[in-house]
Amino acid sequence: KSLAVNISDVAAMGAVPRWATLALTIPKVDPDWLQAFAKGFAEISHRYGVTLIGGDTTQGPLSITVQIMATALKGQSIKRSGALPGDLIYVSGCLGAAGFACKALKSDPDSHTIPSHCLERLHKPAPRVELGKELSGLATAAIDISDGLAADLDHILKASGVAAEVQLTKLPVCKTLEKLEDRDLVRQLALAAGDDYELCFTLAAARKSELEKKTGDLDYPVTCIGVISSGEGISWLDENGDEMKLDLNGYEHF
Repeated sequence: KSLAVNISDVAAMGAVPRWATLALTIPKVDPDWLQAFAKGFAEISHRYGVTLIGGDTTQGPLSITVQIMATALKGQSIKRSGALPGDLIYVSGCLGAAGFACKALKSDPDSHTIPSHCLERLHKPAPRVELGKELSGLATAAIDISDGLAADLDHILKASGVAAEVQLTKLPVCKTLEKLEDRDLVRQLALAAGDDYELCFTLAAARKSELEKKTGDLDYPVTCIGVISSGEGISWLDENGDEMKLDLNGYEHF
């Protein structure tokens, strides 16, 4: 996971991951733990074509620090600052599965009733590298959803100096959340729980069909959830187009 979430960052820039460094601090030498960690790291490295080129190992409190390096076509890397009024807002995949698993594990660490696909999304996120490459030169802005859609979309808005209107009924939530009766909980998990590692991006409306052609063969959906507007902040709209006041708290780093 430590490697996958770093790969997700460069995928959001339309870049191709190439190399990584690993600084590993561990309290003591535990051969079984090290073997399992190395196996998982190697599997993700191989899957995404990343070469481990250096780093360090030392004794101390457990800490895993990964640095990722990537390449992008000159002038075509995607930033957070290019969204314009009238652009469409898209989200890849489905939201909330990892947040559901995390919430359930906090309540009952030994729970065996958590859907496997939710645990998979929490423990083994799948960075959207292929989508990111297709968005290079196409998307006007992008970010990966690590802190929750509400917080990460807001990063795009602030960097671009724009606002957003998001239709709540368009949000692609995971199948487990669709079954929940508590709609406030569903919105909280889908918008603020984080750990989704999907891509949120903006696109000029005139290029919608071009996007559909490029993403038609993906094995996960790419959903339009709203539009960029002038101003600041996010307007959450219900099925009637009326604005809803939501109390959302995504992850804050400091």
